[in-house]
Amino acid sequence: MEKAEASIPLEERAMLCHVEIHFYGFHKYDREVSDVAAEQMGADNKAGRYNKSLIEREGIKTLQKIAGDIRRYHRRNTLPWKDDEYRILPSTNYIEHSKGLRERIAEFDKRADSFCKTLPDLYKNAKKQLGKMYKEEEYPEPKVVRSRYWVKVKISPVPVSGDFRVSTLDKKDVAIIKKDLENEKAEAVKGAMTSLWQRLQKPIQKMAEKLSDKDEDFRDSLVNNITTIVDMIPKLNIGDPEINKFAKEVKVKLCKVDPKELRKDNKTRKDTAKVAKEILDKMEAYC
Repeated sequence: MEKAEASIPLEERAMLCHVEIHFYGFHKYDREVSDVAAEQMGADNKAGRYNKSLIEREGIKTLQKIAGDIRRYHRRNTLPWKDDEYRILPSTNYIEHSKGLRERIAEFDKRADSFCKTLPDLYKNAKKQLGKMYKEEEYPEPKVVRSRYWVKVKISPVPVSGDFRVSTLDKKDVAIIKKDLENEKAEAVKGAMTSLWQRLQKPIQKMAEKLSDKDEDFRDSLVNNITTIVDMIPKLNIGDPEINKFAKEVKVKLCKVDPKELRKDNKTRKDTAKVAKEILDKMEAYC
């Protein structure tokens, strides 16, 4: 990000994004079974709860796996915003972020459709598996269940302190509130950029540690993980030209090294470890 671009207000360079994923979990608290268990064990009925699994969980586990991938993808392609559920999505990464989410959400919807088609059979099996714990009223129609599986992507603008207006407040009080809002936003941006510096620092730290021990084995991902974050930095940077400079330096000095060469050539390994440590030392002021 060049200085001219960095001077553009954050609200013109980024937005806030939240991904919400909803499930129908097929777990149910059974008070009757809990009471029976407590009585048999001579315990107070408040001592525990019996939560039964209404159906076999393989289909749900598949959906949970895809949901986890959606969450991880969203986090990789955004930056934290305060302690909020929303995250900063730079406009430079909007298209790629949206494309990746659409693909993953389409897969989630496809698997949810397939899973719900199997529900009649799963319900029949549940009746056998649960025995006296089976209660028909706890099993909704498949179309109702399908409506409970969804992913929503919510986009909101970055708050602008200048839009804060309350007619009943004195102008001086409004000015103080606006200043507080700007300070709060500046702290949020600082936190977001610190997290980006740390994302760059982490794989370099791992490289320095692994390569410093000549007997330590490593995978090609030792280099590839650095390349991945280096390529992401220009898309996620929201106001720090220094991190772009570091990313370029890292790309030249650490991303072009061949993992095979690092394994077989001790001098290359030692020299690369030294370079990684030197870069880490320079990064300390930013992390």
